[in-house]
Amino acid sequence: SDPEILTTIEDSVMTGTKDVILFNIDSKSGETGERIVDILMRVFNEKRGYFPDVCWIAELEETLEEKGLYQKFKNAISDISAEPWEEVRTRYTFEQDDIIEALERCGFQSKESSERMFESDGQNYILTPEKFAQKIKKHCDLRGNDHQVIFLIDEIGQYIGDNSQLMLN
Repeated sequence: SDPEILTTIEDSVMTGTKDVILFNIDSKSGETGERIVDILMRVFNEKRGYFPDVCWIAELEETLEEKGLYQKFKNAISDISAEPWEEVRTRYTFEQDDIIEALERCGFQSKESSERMFESDGQNYILTPEKFAQKIKKHCDLRGNDHQVIFLIDEIGQYIGDNSQLMLN
Protein backbone atom coordinates (compact mmCIF):
# COMPACT_ATOMS: atom_id res chain seq x y z
CA SER A 1 0.00 0.00 0.00
CA ASP A 2 3.06 2.30 0.21
CA PRO A 3 3.22 4.29 -3.05
CA GLU A 4 6.95 4.94 -2.67
CA ILE A 5 7.73 1.21 -2.44
CA LEU A 6 5.40 0.51 -5.38
CA THR A 7 7.19 3.17 -7.47
CA THR A 8 10.59 1.70 -6.57
CA ILE A 9 9.43 -1.79 -7.59
CA GLU A 10 7.94 -0.52 -10.86
CA ASP A 11 11.12 1.40 -11.67
CA SER A 12 13.21 -1.70 -11.02
CA VAL A 13 11.03 -3.87 -13.24
CA MET A 14 10.81 -1.35 -16.07
CA THR A 15 14.47 -0.28 -16.13
CA GLY A 16 17.13 -2.03 -18.19
CA THR A 17 17.37 -5.58 -19.44
CA LYS A 18 17.23 -8.70 -17.34
CA ASP A 19 18.26 -12.32 -17.20
CA VAL A 20 15.74 -14.12 -15.01
CA ILE A 21 16.90 -17.49 -13.75
CA LEU A 22 14.09 -19.44 -12.09
CA PHE A 23 14.85 -22.88 -10.69
CA ASN A 24 14.06 -25.39 -7.99
CA ILE A 25 17.18 -25.68 -5.87
CA ASP A 26 16.71 -29.41 -5.19
CA SER A 27 16.68 -30.19 -8.91
CA LYS A 28 19.93 -28.25 -9.47
CA SER A 29 21.87 -29.29 -6.39
CA GLY A 30 24.38 -32.07 -6.60
CA GLU A 31 25.47 -33.50 -3.29
CA THR A 32 23.49 -32.96 -0.11
CA GLY A 33 24.46 -29.73 1.59
CA GLU A 34 26.18 -28.30 -1.48
CA ARG A 35 27.11 -24.64 -1.12
CA ILE A 36 24.45 -22.34 -2.52
CA VAL A 37 27.04 -20.28 -4.42
CA ASP A 38 28.08 -23.42 -6.32
CA ILE A 39 24.47 -24.07 -7.31
CA LEU A 40 24.02 -20.44 -8.38
CA MET A 41 27.18 -20.64 -10.49
CA ARG A 42 25.95 -23.83 -12.13
CA VAL A 43 22.58 -22.34 -13.13
CA PHE A 44 24.28 -19.10 -14.24
CA ASN A 45 26.65 -21.08 -16.46
CA GLU A 46 23.72 -23.03 -17.87
CA LYS A 47 21.85 -19.78 -18.63
CA ARG A 48 24.88 -18.49 -20.57
CA GLY A 49 25.20 -21.74 -22.55
CA TYR A 50 28.31 -22.92 -20.74
CA PHE A 51 28.81 -26.39 -19.26
CA PRO A 52 26.86 -26.34 -16.00
CA ASP A 53 28.26 -29.53 -14.50
CA VAL A 54 31.97 -28.63 -14.29
CA CYS A 55 32.81 -25.06 -13.34
CA TRP A 56 36.37 -25.08 -14.65
CA ILE A 57 35.17 -26.24 -18.08
CA ALA A 58 32.59 -23.43 -18.04
CA GLU A 59 35.36 -21.00 -17.13
CA LEU A 60 37.42 -22.32 -20.05
CA GLU A 61 34.45 -21.67 -22.35
CA GLU A 62 34.02 -18.18 -20.91
CA THR A 63 37.72 -17.41 -21.41
CA LEU A 64 37.62 -18.69 -24.99
CA GLU A 65 34.63 -16.44 -25.65
CA GLU A 66 36.34 -13.42 -24.08
CA LYS A 67 39.35 -13.98 -26.37
CA GLY A 68 37.12 -14.36 -29.43
CA LEU A 69 38.14 -18.01 -29.86
CA TYR A 70 35.04 -19.89 -28.67
CA GLN A 71 33.44 -20.41 -32.09
CA LYS A 72 36.79 -21.30 -33.64
CA PHE A 73 37.31 -23.85 -30.83
CA LYS A 74 33.82 -25.31 -31.32
CA ASN A 75 34.46 -25.62 -35.05
CA ALA A 76 37.78 -27.38 -34.38
CA ILE A 77 36.12 -29.84 -31.99
CA SER A 78 33.43 -30.56 -34.56
CA ASP A 79 36.05 -31.17 -37.25
CA ILE A 80 38.12 -33.44 -35.01
CA SER A 81 35.37 -35.48 -33.34
CA ALA A 82 32.48 -35.11 -35.84
CA GLU A 83 30.30 -34.09 -32.89
CA PRO A 84 29.30 -30.70 -31.52
CA TRP A 85 31.16 -29.34 -28.50
CA GLU A 86 28.00 -29.52 -26.38
CA GLU A 87 28.09 -33.32 -26.76
CA VAL A 88 31.85 -33.74 -26.40
CA ARG A 89 32.07 -31.67 -23.20
CA THR A 90 29.77 -34.07 -21.32
CA ARG A 91 32.48 -36.71 -21.76
CA TYR A 92 35.43 -34.36 -21.32
CA THR A 93 37.45 -36.83 -19.26
CA PHE A 94 37.34 -39.33 -22.16
CA GLU A 95 37.74 -36.73 -24.92
CA GLN A 96 40.85 -34.98 -23.64
CA ASP A 97 42.98 -35.63 -26.70
CA ASP A 98 40.39 -34.09 -29.03
CA ILE A 99 39.82 -31.13 -26.73
CA ILE A 100 43.54 -30.48 -26.32
CA GLU A 101 44.02 -30.64 -30.09
CA ALA A 102 41.13 -28.20 -30.63
CA LEU A 103 42.53 -25.79 -28.02
CA GLU A 104 45.86 -25.84 -29.84
CA ARG A 105 44.25 -25.47 -33.29
CA CYS A 106 42.20 -22.44 -32.29
CA GLY A 107 45.31 -20.75 -30.90
CA PHE A 108 44.25 -20.72 -27.25
CA GLN A 109 47.31 -22.31 -25.70
CA SER A 110 49.99 -24.91 -26.29
CA LYS A 111 49.37 -28.64 -26.13
CA GLU A 112 51.55 -28.86 -23.02
CA SER A 113 49.57 -26.17 -21.18
CA SER A 114 46.29 -27.87 -22.07
CA GLU A 115 47.63 -31.22 -20.87
CA ARG A 116 48.59 -29.68 -17.51
CA MET A 117 45.14 -28.11 -17.27
CA PHE A 118 43.49 -31.50 -17.73
CA GLU A 119 45.88 -33.16 -15.28
CA SER A 120 44.73 -30.80 -12.55
CA ASP A 121 41.06 -31.38 -13.54
CA GLY A 122 39.90 -28.22 -11.84
CA GLN A 123 41.79 -28.67 -8.57
CA ASN A 124 42.97 -25.07 -8.86
CA TYR A 125 39.45 -23.77 -9.49
CA ILE A 126 38.05 -22.10 -6.39
CA LEU A 127 34.69 -20.38 -6.41
CA THR A 128 34.17 -17.82 -3.68
CA PRO A 129 31.09 -15.65 -3.23
CA GLU A 130 33.28 -12.69 -4.25
CA LYS A 131 34.37 -14.39 -7.48
CA PHE A 132 30.74 -15.27 -8.22
CA ALA A 133 29.66 -11.65 -7.65
CA GLN A 134 32.46 -10.43 -9.93
CA LYS A 135 31.29 -12.80 -12.68
CA ILE A 136 27.72 -11.53 -12.37
CA LYS A 137 28.92 -7.91 -12.43
CA LYS A 138 31.10 -8.55 -15.48
CA HIS A 139 28.18 -10.22 -17.26
CA CYS A 140 25.92 -7.26 -16.48
CA ASP A 141 28.55 -4.70 -17.50
CA LEU A 142 28.97 -6.41 -20.88
CA ARG A 143 25.23 -6.10 -21.50
CA GLY A 144 24.88 -2.46 -20.52
CA ASN A 145 24.65 -0.29 -17.44
CA ASP A 146 21.08 -1.24 -16.60
CA HIS A 147 21.35 -5.02 -17.04
CA GLN A 148 20.33 -7.20 -14.11
CA VAL A 149 20.50 -10.88 -13.26
CA ILE A 150 17.63 -12.07 -11.11
CA PHE A 151 17.75 -15.47 -9.40
CA LEU A 152 14.37 -16.82 -8.29
CA ILE A 153 15.02 -19.89 -6.17
CA ASP A 154 12.16 -22.22 -5.37
CA GLU A 155 12.19 -24.42 -2.25
CA ILE A 156 15.20 -22.68 -0.67
CA GLY A 157 13.69 -23.01 2.81
CA GLN A 158 13.34 -26.76 2.46
CA TYR A 159 16.85 -27.03 1.05
CA ILE A 160 18.36 -25.19 4.00
CA GLY A 161 16.10 -26.85 6.56
CA ASP A 162 17.76 -26.96 9.98
CA ASN A 163 21.29 -26.92 8.56
CA SER A 164 22.87 -23.88 10.22
CA GLN A 165 25.89 -24.07 7.88
CA LEU A 166 23.63 -23.70 4.84
CA MET A 167 21.73 -20.94 6.58
CA LEU A 168 24.97 -18.98 7.06
CA ASN A 169 26.03 -19.93 3.54
